[in-house]
Amino acid sequence: MDLDETLIHTNSEMQDPDKLLPIPGDHTNPPIRLKIRPHARKFLRMLKDHYEIFVFTAACPAYAQLMAKELDPENKIFSYVLDRTYCLETRNGLYIKDLRIIKNRELKNMIIVDNLVHSFGFQVDNGVPILEWKGDKEDEELKYLANYLLEAKKSDDIREFNKEKLRLSELVNSKLDDPSP
Repeated sequence: MDLDETLIHTNSEMQDPDKLLPIPGDHTNPPIRLKIRPHARKFLRMLKDHYEIFVFTAACPAYAQLMAKELDPENKIFSYVLDRTYCLETRNGLYIKDLRIIKNRELKNMIIVDNLVHSFGFQVDNGVPILEWKGDKEDEELKYLANYLLEAKKSDDIREFNKEKLRLSELVNSKLDDPSP
């Protein structure tokens, strides 16, 4: 699971944060203004019974740990927190999350959820895009995602399930075949 704009949103100018979090070891900058996506905690609690859940974010390590702790204060949901040090950075400054770094697990059993499709570009058929979230209190996306993931769990190969349902690899291939700008 990605963090920013998937499960949470932070913004230094946010008017009505759910929480203000001081930056560990930093007394000079203002606290982080945090909003948690509607249904996020319920979503994570429910899915932990069906999946092993990792945080996989392009955020810096201290921030990633702080946000994971906020979402999972008792350390019962997230197995690991993978931060930007586990990502590949492109020349353009984009971060790619390569699932192959996760050992002792088969790609056919792994799903990556992110609001930025390029983040799972190495394993498009493992990816499930989610609409970016920036604070809408009426957002229902995690409810829809939970239903999708529970259905996906029944599949022998998540990549085949996603190919059939999402057709992202077809979209990528059509873009590569199209010579127009």
